[in-house]
Amino acid sequence: MNAQQKIYSVILALEEASQLRSADKPLYLHYDDTFLKGISDHELVQILEKLSDEKLITILRTPAWVNEAMPYTYGLAEIEESFEVCLLPNFQGYADKLHKKFKGYFYSKITHSFEKDVPELSLPEKSPKKAEKELSTKEKSTLFKLILGMAAGGYGYDPKSIRNNAISEIAEDLVRFEIPLDEDTVRKWLKEASEVHSLTLPEEDD
Repeated sequence: MNAQQKIYSVILALEEASQLRSADKPLYLHYDDTFLKGISDHELVQILEKLSDEKLITILRTPAWVNEAMPYTYGLAEIEESFEVCLLPNFQGYADKLHKKFKGYFYSKITHSFEKDVPELSLPEKSPKKAEKELSTKEKSTLFKLILGMAAGGYGYDPKSIRNNAISEIAEDLVRFEIPLDEDTVRKWLKEASEVHSLTLPEEDD
């Protein structure tokens, strides 16, 4: 079998195993399952790990010999060993897509092979991370107003003052609330905010 056939064979084996268990219980995948003939132990591990990475299954337990990196033999103990797996919600949708793609290609349980060469397939690609949206000038201006207002009203920040105790107090409070920023970062953004907006401090009463 080629790589594509092996991936699909594992999907078929997982589906067959799931039919023997209730939906709320984990299923067991054995190395001697019909659909897994012709797939080596290491290939099966790699495919299952890939399915797990793609959030299609969760592997709850692996055979002891895999964990201990023991060589595979065909003894009774090894045959009894199995993967304990849970299918995740995305699994069935992916399996259905493969069934449509493989329509007309039949797996023979006698020869443990496909009657035709199967079409190319791959596991679903992980969605690329969305690019971070940059703030518009108006949005940044609004945030600067908030920063200046809270710094001045809550900490007595004065952009004209050479020494600002407010900066260290803000940094200390951020640490206390477990959202730390160092004093240089606080100073940088307060300075930038005060360059965009002039801050008029209320006169103190005599």
